[in-house]
Amino acid sequence: MIQHQEKITSRDWKFCAVVDLGIQNIKEEQHIDFNEHFIRIFKPKDKAVHGFFVAEVYSLKPKYNDNITAFHNSIEILNKVLDRISIATFRYCKIISSIGITQFKAERNKPFKMLLTTDVITHPPKKVFDAQEYSELFQDIREQELNDSISEFSLGINSSSIYLKFSHFYNCIERVAQLFTTENVKYKCKSCGESNETPIKATGNKMKDLFKIKGYNTKEFKKCRSIRGKIAHGSGARTKNFNDDIFSNLPIVESVALHVIEKYTSLKLIEGEIFPRSNDQFVELTGKKRWNKNIFSNAAYDIIDHCIKFSFVMHEIGNCKMKEGFITDHIPMNPNPWNSNIFPYAWPY
Repeated sequence: MIQHQEKITSRDWKFCAVVDLGIQNIKEEQHIDFNEHFIRIFKPKDKAVHGFFVAEVYSLKPKYNDNITAFHNSIEILNKVLDRISIATFRYCKIISSIGITQFKAERNKPFKMLLTTDVITHPPKKVFDAQEYSELFQDIREQELNDSISEFSLGINSSSIYLKFSHFYNCIERVAQLFTTENVKYKCKSCGESNETPIKATGNKMKDLFKIKGYNTKEFKKCRSIRGKIAHGSGARTKNFNDDIFSNLPIVESVALHVIEKYTSLKLIEGEIFPRSNDQFVELTGKKRWNKNIFSNAAYDIIDHCIKFSFVMHEIGNCKMKEGFITDHIPMNPNPWNSNIFPYAWPY
């Protein structure tokens, strides 16, 4: 059997996601040992994920200090695995939904923790879109930098990785800054020490101006630039402290990116006031295993407690401050979470 699979014990981390492999089926359940993680990909019996696959990422408990860090690093590992499958099959492979993380197995009547993304349990209302009502969205934009900026913003919204999400929002701002910058400069990266061979546009001053318009000072801009440099050049270890830095500054780059999109293009945010998708929004459940007959995981569970978890207090987008355990109207929690329809493969075995 695969080497790392043999080391997995009941209390080790089990991450679950729905993935698109760009194919209809796989020959058999796939087991992959990669970078100190064990990955299992299989075709689910659940009709709700018809056409997609379930991916589980297992890692040893001591590798990550907390479930949020384990969650985000599991996404990174899975994205890397999907990149390699994409190259092998020449198909577009991606995470459709990052479900949550818990322990591998649960003992009967012993409590366990399960961290779920809020969309899995709160069922937020779906917006109705009519292209005829928003003709301004489709006006021609001739400047390539602005089209690139729109693409970066879209990638930021849809990225499953907090590291890529941060980079795309930052790049969105930088593309607009390039459009309005004429000065060129040679730049030495503070993260890796490399210098560019040919001069590049000196976007720093324009970017500081864009941050300043939204109320963020030079120190905050430099912090965001430093984080982006560490992500781009691989000098930022994926630790809890680094993740906390990203969580604290994601609302800043998202807010500035949204501002430049709305200021320099005809695109507007249709929903108005939003709850930022770049924030960490989780429901943490405490459950107990009851008995051993369930077609998905061979077990049934009771939910004995739950709370909403956030990694930080939000900035201006959404115009509210949320702390761990605090529920607001922005997240319509099911009145009875015991009846919530939780993805069956998210539970421990």
